[in-house]
Amino acid sequence: MRLVTPGNTTPDKVLSGDKFNSGINYGAIGTMPLKSSSNGDAGSSANHHNHKGIEAHPGVLYVRPVAPTDPTTAFQGDVWIRVPEANLNPAYWRSDVTMFGLQGTIPVRGAGGTVTPGPTAQTKPAGYWSTDITVAGVSVPAGAVLVGNTIAGTAGTMPNRSAQNIHLPANESTVWSGDRVFLQPPLGYYDGSTWVTAAAPQFVASNIRNGVTILGLTGNMVEGKRYATGSVAAPGSSLTINGLGFDPYIVTVGYYSAGDYYVQSGINGRWLWAAFQSVPGGSWKYGGYGEDAWTNNGFTLSSITGASLLVWQAWET
Repeated sequence: MRLVTPGNTTPDKVLSGDKFNSGINYGAIGTMPLKSSSNGDAGSSANHHNHKGIEAHPGVLYVRPVAPTDPTTAFQGDVWIRVPEANLNPAYWRSDVTMFGLQGTIPVRGAGGTVTPGPTAQTKPAGYWSTDITVAGVSVPAGAVLVGNTIAGTAGTMPNRSAQNIHLPANESTVWSGDRVFLQPPLGYYDGSTWVTAAAPQFVASNIRNGVTILGLTGNMVEGKRYATGSVAAPGSSLTINGLGFDPYIVTVGYYSAGDYYVQSGINGRWLWAAFQSVPGGSWKYGGYGEDAWTNNGFTLSSITGASLLVWQAWET
């Protein structure tokens, strides 16, 4: 004979250790595990039990306390389902947002806006920006940046002239009469030690009026035909004059000898002599040509007879 008790409960639906009567189970012992505040899972505190599954969806989080393959489980007392999640950290969300009772710590900065580069560094502090942060582009002409340097990602192409030559030829030169001289330097960078030059082979003292100074050069050119004169006492039988500073073209020499006045004239190295008789009404006496030496800076006259004082004059060609 079998005793049947009303009900359909089975041992797995009754707490472990408890007796129950249901159906053919009379005085049966339940087998359903009990999760309580005193039997937490390993690695957890007493009342914390590990979860058996988790699903996250926008706006909702699902935690499974028991896996589908686990036996039916009962919970009693102060029991918590433990879900380890390293990223559940207030440092990861905004300070105006609270999740699971935790307020975020990321500062809310407002709109991002545009950052315009300046001469010093600008810092956008860490935090949440509600709009994009735009760094304005910097247009840097490569030719305005010295070669070897980079500004805002643009490599410079401006030549370093001071590293090339300290005497650079000018591109062009212009003279404002009575005012100044202009020299146009080649494009590039100069450190202050470089000179810009212009060829001027005729810029010499002999081409500048005597006593006039131009750009530090004082001229020694005498305008017109240069002239020199002198006298020699008792010259003897010949006369040599040097150091005139110019090429003589016309030379005259005058002297008295035996009561007559002699005038010797020379042109371009050839001498013509003549004598004037000292008595009233005397006549000129003409002589012939001579070929005495004429140097670059003087002349020579030979065949002088009995002069006590000789006076000479010379003119430039």
